[in-house]
Amino acid sequence: MGGKIVAMNKLTHYAEDLARAMHNSEAENVIYAVDAAYWQVVSLKAKKKLATSYVALLDTLRANVQSMVDQGVATKSDLLTVDVKLNQANVDLTKVDNGLVLSRMALAQVCGLPVNTVMTLADEDAEFAECTTPIATSYNMEDVYSRRQDLRALEAGVNIYHQKERVAMSDMLPKVALIGAYSFTNPNMFNGFSKSFSGAFSVGATLSIPLWHWGGNYNKYRAAKSQTTMARLELENAKDMINLQVSQSAFKAQEAVKTYNTTLTNLDKANENLRQASLGFREGVMTTDNVMEAQTAWLKANSEKIDALIDVHLCDVYLAKVLGTLPYPQGN
Repeated sequence: MGGKIVAMNKLTHYAEDLARAMHNSEAENVIYAVDAAYWQVVSLKAKKKLATSYVALLDTLRANVQSMVDQGVATKSDLLTVDVKLNQANVDLTKVDNGLVLSRMALAQVCGLPVNTVMTLADEDAEFAECTTPIATSYNMEDVYSRRQDLRALEAGVNIYHQKERVAMSDMLPKVALIGAYSFTNPNMFNGFSKSFSGAFSVGATLSIPLWHWGGNYNKYRAAKSQTTMARLELENAKDMINLQVSQSAFKAQEAVKTYNTTLTNLDKANENLRQASLGFREGVMTTDNVMEAQTAWLKANSEKIDALIDVHLCDVYLAKVLGTLPYPQGN
């Protein structure tokens, strides 16, 4: 049949490869979405603890200022300033708490669970570990290409279009068909119509040669060949984009680690600033405004540290996805 049967058989095989690669690619996307939602919950849980600590600091400051007002060494204006700050901190704590509830719902939804599912994450109550894993600056792109499921899908698409090209070509080639049969009759026509069974073999062959098709089959072949070329170009473009994607992801991961290390330095300075301000306030050499400024700086430094560390984790997950090393259940 001009190779059509073989081409259709291979086309089915490549279609299976395409479906498997698409399945694996979607599995990667689901894992990445779950990781992103997971670290969002961890981030908000850490910020809730931070907001609670900030409210406790302001509560202590308010109690101290109230005592100073009772002793006549502070004004009610100072107390009102602390009250405003405390009320704002309580509002922020409520917002963080609401965001944490919504982020848990989003995580449950991504995991395919009811949105009201109660879950405790492994990292939400654990102390954050420092980021010490170095980020590579170069990668073997051939290994990356072999692991990328979306690239495998495009390669399977190229093979499918190539087989469609061969199917279109088969319409312009000669077709040979062999026919074999065995027939029997009763009465027996080979023996004077006697009432007995008798049969005979028959063999035949047909040959079809397309001599003139008004260019229709050739145009189909050209169209199929153009689709194959387009698929190859799309594959090459995808490889270039993956190369750029890997470079950008690695650079972003490196910058995330640098930012996190910077926040650690800022946090140490903010802790020391808060200690000095609290000590100066108790000694009467610093005002309430100085203490609240130090507390605000402490809150900002801690919040930036949390954001930077979560960004490091998210960059690591995205880099693993880009490199094709993200673990996922593969389709058979």
